[in-house]
Amino acid sequence: MSDLKTSYKLSELPDNLMLSPKFLFDWWDGVIDLYGSEVALNDKSPDFKLGRELWVAAVFACCKRLSSEKEHWVSAVSAEAPDAFVARFDVDDVGAFREIYQIEVTEYDDNAESLQEVIKKKLDKAYDPTTRIVCYMTRRKGDFELNLKELADFVKDNNPRNYEVWLLGGFTPKRDKAKNPQKLFCLTTGEDYQVDMAEEKLVPNQGEAVLVPTAKAINKDGKLNLLGQITLKYPNKTD
Repeated sequence: MSDLKTSYKLSELPDNLMLSPKFLFDWWDGVIDLYGSEVALNDKSPDFKLGRELWVAAVFACCKRLSSEKEHWVSAVSAEAPDAFVARFDVDDVGAFREIYQIEVTEYDDNAESLQEVIKKKLDKAYDPTTRIVCYMTRRKGDFELNLKELADFVKDNNPRNYEVWLLGGFTPKRDKAKNPQKLFCLTTGEDYQVDMAEEKLVPNQGEAVLVPTAKAINKDGKLNLLGQITLKYPNKTD
């Protein structure tokens, strides 16, 4: 692994820089330690919004690792959409390439009128057909009932572009002994994952970050170009 040390702002992350889920989990814990969970989950500034989007993508990457037994990585996206890429590396007769999931994140927070309203705003937009919409439920105000069947029916009736729609949150855990359970459930396919974040933070990736080759031919052996230690700066709190 290279000894190269590189520092990035959230807004400066290049599309070809893939970050490990564990790195993003540790980094987000640092954000919470610095600002507190209330600010981390609710600050509307672009830096905090992108930080939450990358964390959500990292949880998605963990679930895909569990189902495929292949390591997945996360990158920010400089374009307007999607919010992040989740990808794993495969190798064919030409070289290494990324198998990419496009992730568009929305949030069901204390300011939202209903979960259906939040989801429909995304369903009404024109994204790439392969986009996965992930609704991160951060709502803390009051109690709300979550009926997965009703939500799945709602999405089916309001999803003309047939996006995959996922819910992410600490709801209906399957494993009672999980210290910090997060559930990722697909309303359109029925895929159902639960990860224990306490365990995931102990699962190391091969490195903190990897640069994607600019052409498959330069990486015919399929080896990852690991950067080694990097620094990702914390978001700036809104005044």
